[in-house]
Formats: sequence, C-alpha cells, structure tokens
Amino acid sequence: MNAFYFAAAVLAAIALTMLLRPLRAKPLASRTNGHNALLETNNAIYRTQLAELKRDHEIGQLSDADYAQAFDELQRRLLDDAQATALPDAAQTTSTDHTRRTRIALAFFLPLSALGIYSQIGNPVAALSAAEQTQHAEQSMDMMIAKLRAKLDANPDNPEGWAMLAQSYGALGRWDDAAQAFTHIGPKLTQDPRLLAAFAEVLARQAHGNFEGKPRTLIALALKLDPRHPYALMLAGSDAFQDRRWSDVIANWEPLLAQLDPASEDAQSLEQGLAKAREMSGIKADKVDKAPVGAGGTPSNGNTSVSGRVELAAGLKDKTLPDDTVFIFARAVGDDNAPASRMPLAVRRAQVKDLPLNFVLDDSMAMTPQSKISGAKQLRIEARISRSGNAIAAAGDIAGQSKTIKPGASKLNISLDHVVP
Repeated sequence: MNAFYFAAAVLAAIALTMLLRPLRAKPLASRTNGHNALLETNNAIYRTQLAELKRDHEIGQLSDADYAQAFDELQRRLLDDAQATALPDAAQTTSTDHTRRTRIALAFFLPLSALGIYSQIGNPVAALSAAEQTQHAEQSMDMMIAKLRAKLDANPDNPEGWAMLAQSYGALGRWDDAAQAFTHIGPKLTQDPRLLAAFAEVLARQAHGNFEGKPRTLIALALKLDPRHPYALMLAGSDAFQDRRWSDVIANWEPLLAQLDPASEDAQSLEQGLAKAREMSGIKADKVDKAPVGAGGTPSNGNTSVSGRVELAAGLKDKTLPDDTVFIFARAVGDDNAPASRMPLAVRRAQVKDLPLNFVLDDSMAMTPQSKISGAKQLRIEARISRSGNAIAAAGDIAGQSKTIKPGASKLNISLDHVVP
C-alpha cells in the first residue's frame, strides 16, 4: 500500500517538473523584444492590406463609398490589435510574480485534484494486500447488506429487494437472517422456482441438512412449476440420497445430468452419485450395457484404452500457474472428422505442475456406460489448461489435441501449444 503511494508521488513529481518548466518567467528584455517583433509584424500586414485597398480603388474595383468604409474598418482593426498586443509597465513588473503564483498553485492543487479523482473513479483497493482486500470485500458486503436492509425496513413493499437480501444472507451463511428475509417476499415467492429452491435450501441448512417438512414441500412446488429446474432437481436428489431413496435419486439426477457439460466437475460428481444410486437399486452397469455400444450405437471393438504424453509448449509456460487445472479427454469423431458428440468418452484431470504427464484413458473413465472408448470407430484426444478450473472452454485457456486416431492407439504426443481465443 505504502509502496504504491510512494511510487505515485515520485511519478507526480516528475510530471510536475516537466509541466512547470515552460512556465518559468523569461527575462524582461526577451519578452520586450518579442512584443516589439509582434507589433512590427502586425503593422507590416496592415500596410500591405492598405496598399491593396488603394490599388483596387484606383483601378475602379471599389467605389468611393466602399473604399472609405473599408479604410475605416482597417484603421479600427489596427487600433484594436495595437491595444490587445500592448505590454503595459504594470504587466512587465508583475509578470514574474504571476508566473510564480501559477507554479505554486499547480504544485499544490494538481496532485490533490488527481488524488481526489482517483479516489472517486480509480481502484484504491487494488493497492491492498490479498488479506486486506478480503477484509475490505467483507466489510463492503456487510455495509451494502445493512443499507439494503435499512431501505427495506423503510419501504417493505419490495419483493425483489427482499429476494436479493435473502440470497445475500444465504451467500454469507446467515441462514436465520436469510429465512426471515424470504418470508417478506410475498406471493412472488410461490411463482418463482429458483426462489422456492433457494428458500428450501436455507431451511434445510437451518435444520442441519434435514429436508423433512417445509423444505421438501417447497422443492416439490418448484418442480411443479418447472420439472427441469436444475436447482430444484439437485436438491430433490440430495434429499432422496440422504434418505436412501435410490429410485428418487435417479429420477431427479438423471435429467439434471443431461443439462450439464459432461466434462464439468459437477457432472462428474453427479455421475458418481448416480452410479451409487444405480448400484444400490440393483441396476448394474452390465445390465444397462449388456452389449457394449459406443458413439453412434457402434459395437465395441475390443480396444478399451488410448495412451500417450501431454506436454506444455515452452513459450506458454509463463502464462500458467502450477495449480492450474489440466483436462485430458477423449471425444468420438464422426465420418466428417467432426466431434460425433460433445459427451467425452473418458476424462482425466491433473494440474500444470504434473506436466509433462504420461496418461491412459480407458473404459473405466467413461462418463456413461453407453459411451466408451471401445465403442468408437475413431476418436481424438484433447487437452486443455483452465485457469478457472471450469471444464467448459474459455478465452485464455491453453489447448492442444491429437490427430484422429483409432481406439487402442498408444505413444501419442499432445502439445498444449495454443491459446483459446
């Protein structure tokens, strides 16, 4: 923080030095000579204009009346310019003082003005340490919530405001305050599946994870409004999982899984939960997939894995951090060399610090029993470094891929060599 302001002060001093240098007072003789030269130039111009005026009158281009009017106008302009360019004695004696006052005023008020403008439109928080920024963010959040609560107490007929307050309390883990705020929303609450699901989670959190009673009723109402609402499906499946109602877990989480990116952490966690629910329900993978098929419904070819090595291009190492997430996944490729499906056939997760990394992808890493490496005619191995840890590609990620290969291929070399635009 102090280093930032010290550097800012040094830069301000340099800028002021460069700015004030042209304002140093010139010697009086120099200014007088310059003033006389200006007067002489003006006089020469007017003499030329007067000669042209007389010539035009003599050759008949100007009438006597026009000549007299133009001559008077020229004289008036000459007198005006003479007065404007005059350098009175008082100005000569006070010019140096005026310049000095200007320099002092700039030296004081320019930095003060810059500091005031920066405090209004700049980002002083950026100069704080990480711990200080976290503390500042928490204090700012508390202040904003307090202001919002004060406004709502003064004007309680504001369902949108109460919904915002309830969710803000929930984000901070203030479950009691959040529950109370939800009760002020009014009829709008029962019309919005997102708010119903959020209220259900708050009440369940208050009850230490127990969905019995009102939380379960709210979730059911949310799903009645929108049977595919992701938040409500997630909570309904969690409720069923706690009660070991495995068929209800499958009924809620399978449609939720279909809405997620297959390579995302959420999808992988959900698939693990579904696998547990299927196992406990007696739905074994071999029963679901008695005749192994792959992308496009093709029979298994017997080759169940691919292997190789992933490396980061030397020129891109400075764009990553050791803990950045690395995704390695296999995708089925259609006959036109385009992905047959967005659903990866297998996924592995690592970190930049693990690179270069020897990898194996096989059928045991399949996202679903119906989509496996062994069931693909041809596929491609893709790798990507994600700064955010999100499985969905984003600008700034670093990526690379193999050529189109057959299941069973080995000794592949994949270079993470380009930045996603």
